[in-house]
Amino acid sequence: MVSLTDGVARSKTTGTFNFSTEQDQHMPEQLTEWIKKFTECDFPVFKSTVNEISKVTSTDGASASVLASIILRDPSLTARILKFSNSSYYNQAHSQTSTISRAVVLMGFEAVRELSLSLTVIESILTSQNREIVTELMAKAFHAASQARAIAFEKGESRLEEIFIATLMHNIGEMAFWCMADEKDVKDLKKALVDEGNAEEAQEKVLGFKLTDLSRALIEQWGLSPLLFEALSKDDMSSPLMQCITLGEEIAETVPSGWDTAASKEVYKKMAAKLEISAKKSKNLVKQSAQKAAEVATLYGIPTIAKLIPGFDASVEEEDDNLAEIVEFPEPDPLIQLKILRELSHLVKTNPDLNLILEILLEGIHRGVGMDRALFALYVPLRSQVRAKYVVGCNAQELHDTFSVGVGDVTSNPFSEVLFETGTSMWLNYSSWQQYSKSVANKISDMLGTRNFFLSPVIVNTRPIGLFYADRFSSKRPLDKTLFESFDHFAHQASVSIELISNRMANSKSS
Repeated sequence: MVSLTDGVARSKTTGTFNFSTEQDQHMPEQLTEWIKKFTECDFPVFKSTVNEISKVTSTDGASASVLASIILRDPSLTARILKFSNSSYYNQAHSQTSTISRAVVLMGFEAVRELSLSLTVIESILTSQNREIVTELMAKAFHAASQARAIAFEKGESRLEEIFIATLMHNIGEMAFWCMADEKDVKDLKKALVDEGNAEEAQEKVLGFKLTDLSRALIEQWGLSPLLFEALSKDDMSSPLMQCITLGEEIAETVPSGWDTAASKEVYKKMAAKLEISAKKSKNLVKQSAQKAAEVATLYGIPTIAKLIPGFDASVEEEDDNLAEIVEFPEPDPLIQLKILRELSHLVKTNPDLNLILEILLEGIHRGVGMDRALFALYVPLRSQVRAKYVVGCNAQELHDTFSVGVGDVTSNPFSEVLFETGTSMWLNYSSWQQYSKSVANKISDMLGTRNFFLSPVIVNTRPIGLFYADRFSSKRPLDKTLFESFDHFAHQASVSIELISNRMANSKSS
């Protein structure tokens, strides 16, 4: 376990955080009830995407492909991550990214993981009640996060995205409260805030706990950044990262009242002293960061929040956000197919990891060809089997866990046939199964749930490596010749690309 502050620890295997036994014993009963309320009362954020992403960590055993496959199950999240990966905010090199797999590599595993979680959490919160209050809180959070990131960049810190997300999610408990609170709680807390004058005292008087405690509890549920625990504990405010977060929040509290107020000028001086720059440059940096905050809020798909940030530029045309129109099952998209194949072509020239090639092609079959499920199975000669290695689409984890088929010279099934006999792609439909025994047909259909699917071998230098599989089982949409030809093209590119890279590597070793 990796020790954190205040008796909190992060599990290497699950990536979640756990409060120590001592802390549990001292947790207010009211807070326990609120956590239970969030967990059991169908709070929007507790859905499969968040729960799955929360399990993905940067420790041993986690991989970019696992994270990519989870993101790909959510079409809206997929679109947003790709939008971010191609934005100037994250993509300084302006290299086009068409696949989630490539985005994870370019942006970094942790950056994509934290971004995915924050996107999902924020989207859920903003669809809840008391939207006006939450919108104001969220605008301030985006502003603070952008300021903190800019300060960290000027100080030469490397954990920029983690600082951004930690600042953005710092007051997540307060946002969540306003989403779920009933009319009485809202009225009582608003009155106490006026009477007490101190937010934390008002919260403890009405609720029996501070909303920062609720933040910690929810962060534990969602497995967000450990830096958040440091920020919420406030035990080590001398930490450079904590100073970035604190100053970012102070700026976001101060400058909305005006760029040239006495309070704003004081915060410019404080920032100038920390960064060893002039007050004038400090003010310019704050203005630029505020504008960035508005741009990022728009990238998140919430322009209403962007308009509340001081740096919002009304003259900048906002991008149309059609994510709500995305259907659950991807439709064939020749443009996506072309982009992914073009990206693959450029990637092959760089001698990339072969696994990345397979993941990108698999994503092309899923998102570009428009298949519900797509899988790459690796051929294991010692066991005469093909076993699932990468799966994307509907019920991906279930298919990954169950997909294992015996193949070999004496095995009579379509998987063995495409690998060792025909060496070409095959479209299995219901009439095709007459050539196989009833037991074989039943065993395979029990495993897959369907007898209507595409298969294609991956053969490199005459040696079978594995095969691609794709179907439309979940949506019950029909398969057709055009889909099969597109699938076959993507699968064929796997053999060509891997063979090219393998031969190039072999030649470089011999020379």
